[in-house]
Amino acid sequence: MSPRGSLRTISPGVRRTKPDNSLDTSKAPAGRVVFRAVDHVVIRKLEHLTGSSGAPAVSFAVETRDRPGPAHKGGAFEGDVVSTQLHGGLIVARAKVRIGYVMEYSNIQEVRARTRGSALYDVADFWKGRPRYGYAALAALTEETWVHPPYWGGPRTYGYEWVLLDDVKKRATWLDKREPPRGDTAALPTRFRRWLTATTAKA
Repeated sequence: MSPRGSLRTISPGVRRTKPDNSLDTSKAPAGRVVFRAVDHVVIRKLEHLTGSSGAPAVSFAVETRDRPGPAHKGGAFEGDVVSTQLHGGLIVARAKVRIGYVMEYSNIQEVRARTRGSALYDVADFWKGRPRYGYAALAALTEETWVHPPYWGGPRTYGYEWVLLDDVKKRATWLDKREPPRGDTAALPTRFRRWLTATTAKA
């Protein structure tokens, strides 16, 4: 096991895929690593969202656990597509990975420090209640855009904050459009629009 607080940056590598997005098993050029293209979903509470009507500022995908989670094991690579889904199932934003990191930490502030200078760093409530020490995965995001219009994906209950869509079934489960839910969750698009209006007014 590597020392607590150690950081490993994930190099871009080369992803070679067939038209159906399955792995191309042909031999890669010497010295290059072959990866299959992977999309990601980051799940975030509306009150932890950052940005304005002009563009989101999710800034980083983050996963922290007391044991290595899927994102820590699988990582994120340059060019991967990341969708942001609000708690409740509404997909509101997309971005691409600029660079990914995995690390072990002995204090959650070590993870937070990796996001310094971003809007997410200043959302104090986002960093509360996390494992005091454990394993983290982060991906710095770029080319962030809102999804117009936002739409309902799934699932709508969560025990995680970062999902790797590493097969066709997972991708369909999370990114295919769903019917609007019933109950209080149905008001999420309205709450999101109000959040955009209020955030833009403060800018």
